[in-house]
Amino acid sequence: MQPKALLDVAENLLNDATSGEGNLRGAAHCAYYAVYHLVCDHYGLDPKNNYASCDHATMRARLRNERNVGALPPHMRIARRYFDGLFDRRRRADYHLDDQFPQGDAEDAVEWAKAVFGAMVVPAAAPQPTSALSTTPAVPPGTTG
Repeated sequence: MQPKALLDVAENLLNDATSGEGNLRGAAHCAYYAVYHLVCDHYGLDPKNNYASCDHATMRARLRNERNVGALPPHMRIARRYFDGLFDRRRRADYHLDDQFPQGDAEDAVEWAKAVFGAMVVPAAAPQPTSALSTTPAVPPGTTG
């Protein structure tokens, strides 16, 4: 599963017409983890194989203390802006079960994650080689043009 797929799940949970509080909490949870895994990937870290190097506090501090913010890709600058807020929404969604989880908090989390993914630069497709047909003259041979 790719991080973007988690964002898709978050959007589906948020947009479900029968969404209850569980779906709102799930949306915030998935939105955070979509961005978390994207950030880990940017830094070349794998939480599956080395969680200690990319636990949540470490990743939040790493983004907060980034020295060369201007050199970050656009999506990482946006992730840096929203990561603490996403973490807060996810933490409250997952652990504060006695508190109501407002729809606005889930909407914030999904919108923030969408902003991160929306700022990703997609590499341009490699130019396709031109075929021999494209170099033929527009005027048929033997005629004057």
